[in-house]
Amino acid sequence: MGDVRVQYATTRDGVGIAYAESGSGYPLVFVPSVPVSHIVIESEVFGHVHGPIAERFTSIIYDPRGCGLSQRPAKDFSIEAMVRDFEAVWERVGMERCAIWSNGSGVPISIAIAAKWPDLVSHLVFHDGWLQTQVDGTKSSWQVGLAVSDMDWEIYSEYWARLIWGDFVDEHGQDHARYLRACCDLETHRLASKTIGSWDVRALASGVRARALVVYTGRPWSSMQASIDIAAALPNAEMRIEDDPVWSRMADRVTAFIHGTAMVTEVASAPRDVRAPTPPAQLSEREREVLRLLAAGKTNPQIAADLVLSPHTVDRHVSNIFAKIGTGNRTEATAWAFRHGLAQ
Repeated sequence: MGDVRVQYATTRDGVGIAYAESGSGYPLVFVPSVPVSHIVIESEVFGHVHGPIAERFTSIIYDPRGCGLSQRPAKDFSIEAMVRDFEAVWERVGMERCAIWSNGSGVPISIAIAAKWPDLVSHLVFHDGWLQTQVDGTKSSWQVGLAVSDMDWEIYSEYWARLIWGDFVDEHGQDHARYLRACCDLETHRLASKTIGSWDVRALASGVRARALVVYTGRPWSSMQASIDIAAALPNAEMRIEDDPVWSRMADRVTAFIHGTAMVTEVASAPRDVRAPTPPAQLSEREREVLRLLAAGKTNPQIAADLVLSPHTVDRHVSNIFAKIGTGNRTEATAWAFRHGLAQ
């Protein structure tokens, strides 16, 4: 994106919020995933997303309190405080209407924003988020993260880098861990993570009027079920399942949905109470059990523990499942399971 011009807005409770505005066109705000936010580094690490978006919209990104270039330290990471951070930027920029895109913990913040100001937000695009933290694999991941929070900040940041970026972190592990350490300090990360663990915006979702696109890309911090819950709770939502963990198609996806171009026609409505036809009989009963758990977001070791099998046996079952149903990864297998009524 080139040089980032950092500006500041002040919240109603007196906190300085760093933000950057670039491009031209309809305003599109990126609501950050707390506490992983640094608008300058974000623009570099995810330049393949933010760059094209700034060519098509007025792109607005900001750091929440206590993170990145915003005022530190911060003690309040409640949903209400996060909404105040957005409000400060909104009033400073002077938007009359905007679209929002976000991922991870930015999703519940965005839902709270859209519910509070339904006339402001026209579109929502969510990737790998949740309505409440305590669901499926998200709960266990958060608990493990908090359990190691008393460790050295370097070790702790490496754990969170793996949680956030999964297998992709093997190639860039140290870089991602350094990025996390630049976003905030250890105490802020620990406090924010504990507070996020209590967030729950399920009661707010029904008040959202904006059109919403919910995308599950298989990122390890969330689960398919969490994405389905979001799409089912929002009154005007569509859902998409994609194998795109590094968000290579993010900018095109966001643009297509907001501008209403052809890509939107490929998006399927979110599953609600409908069950697809019975899957083909080529899967054994044990393989169906494994696939159900895989589609719920569980790892192979977790599946082994649930079914009292050896990890090697589960690995073999997963390989056989992929071969039988013609998929190449867990995200595709999860989508297949939902299409054939094997996921709950």
